[in-house]
Amino acid sequence: SSHDHTAIFGFELYSRGRPILIDNGSGPYGDSPERLWRVSSAAHNVATVDDEDHIPMTEATAEWRWTHTVAPRVDDWISQERYAYFSGAHEGYRHLPAERRVASCRRKLFYLRDEYWILIDRFTPETDTEHTYRQHFHVNAECELVGNRLITQGNGGNLIIQSANEDTADVSTSLDPCSFPLEGYDNPWHFTLSSQLSGRHIFVTCLVPFTEDELPDLDVQMLAIECDDRILDPWEATAVEINISDRRDVYVDFHMQWNLPWRAGGIEGDARLFHS
Repeated sequence: SSHDHTAIFGFELYSRGRPILIDNGSGPYGDSPERLWRVSSAAHNVATVDDEDHIPMTEATAEWRWTHTVAPRVDDWISQERYAYFSGAHEGYRHLPAERRVASCRRKLFYLRDEYWILIDRFTPETDTEHTYRQHFHVNAECELVGNRLITQGNGGNLIIQSANEDTADVSTSLDPCSFPLEGYDNPWHFTLSSQLSGRHIFVTCLVPFTEDELPDLDVQMLAIECDDRILDPWEATAVEINISDRRDVYVDFHMQWNLPWRAGGIEGDARLFHS
């Protein structure tokens, strides 16, 4: 409830040892736009709804205190030799007015060690009101937008960030300089993936590290999942095909509490979490 940042499930990412997705820091103490922005949700590598903070600040002591607390729930943390997997949810957007309230925001992160990450943000609103959903990435490297992907540049490790959402027309991209730059602080580029739509939504994003002279030939797309005699909504279960150079991977993640046989991309299984 105090002395922290409103950044639930924020993370930092290194590519080949080079910090690429970073934290903006706190800024100097004092009630200034620069500091207030740097402790906000949008200044972190998180997902937001309607550009609101996960927890609103109190007006009287905005530099230090929040109106309430939110206790996130971590459902899964799996660390194996070949991969790592995180799944957690929070109710930070239950503070919105009733007609805009979002019951749950879930973040999942699958890491195929030394190869790539799959980031999923899943939103469960309580009404069919239109929302602006965003994934925020703070990129501490020179970078450019190429189609629907962001590609960093420079010596050492780099990163491709690419949306896998089925209809990329529903996902817009934006790349802007740091909103409130400060001397003596990192001032990373602010990359966002955004959707404006009614009802529930899911972002599926692939993050692929590479070195400066080894830009991979990458294609990422969603796959249809057939289960229970129907094609599932990606909000129920997500299947992703990742083609990197001459290799094809398939990732399946069930968000509902089912253990039913499924088919996706020519593969059959019954596991709720699958990678091949």
